Amino acid sequence: MNRSNKGFSLIEFMIYNVVGYLLLIILFAAVWSVHRSLSRQQVRNRAYASLVAGHALMRRELLESPAKRDAWLDITPHYIAWIMPNGRACGYRVKKNILQRIEGKYDVHRHQWHDKTTSVVLRNIADCRFELFVDQGCVHRVLVNLSLNPDNQPLKINDSIVLRNRIKG
Repeated sequence: MNRSNKGFSLIEFMIYNVVGYLLLIILFAAVWSVHRSLSRQQVRNRAYASLVAGHALMRRELLESPAKRDAWLDITPHYIAWIMPNGRACGYRVKKNILQRIEGKYDVHRHQWHDKTTSVVLRNIADCRFELFVDQGCVHRVLVNLSLNPDNQPLKINDSIVLRNRIKG
């Protein structure tokens, strides 16, 4: 067929449009998958940053904790409390997947806090465990295991905190 005018036929125009739309759909799908991947990575990075910050707060306080085993009020795998130099008690516990810092007066016999302030250190805790290492009535080391589970990808910090000023006497 001989064409006298220089242009596209309707079928050629439709083919070009379909090819163009297919390329746009492929490009959109690729951009969308990269966006989702970056969003998941951002959530994971924020969770890790909060895990590190919560661990740093706990570590700083544990480094200044007392040496005598008698000054440690309560120790369970999910709960730890001690008497600070100012006479008030300080502790960390996991309650409903939230790591809490507690400060106040602690009744050892009833295992209850009085006149306390509670602050949230970390949310969405998957697991938190404490373990003391005592030698001759002196606490030398605290093992802390913290883990979060954002997007079913666990983030963990396992730290053996060697306590300062541990002079046997």
